Amino acid sequence: MGKARWLKHALDTLDVEYMALLMNWGWPGAGGLKHFYAKHPPARVYLMRWKIDFTGQGAPPMLNAWFVWDKKHQGETVLRMLDRNADARQSNLFAEAAE
Repeated sequence: MGKARWLKHALDTLDVEYMALLMNWGWPGAGGLKHFYAKHPPARVYLMRWKIDFTGQGAPPMLNAWFVWDKKHQGETVLRMLDRNADARQSNLFAEAAE
């Protein structure tokens, strides 16, 4: 039933210009998203190359990524990798996102 209904609502009904969501890396592979992705491809995706331990109990189950929709973006979706230990490359990535 989902099929990105809340994302469609934000991007179509509310006409959100910029939105960044932290979601499961596997989310784009979910069934029923073909039409959503055709109309609303993310501008940028930042894959976090470590698993976030949201509960503090160890052994987190999934990888996450920041999915960014930006109506000013033109072209293909840009994929970037984020490493757990910040370095100069990551500050450049965040500067790109702010532009």
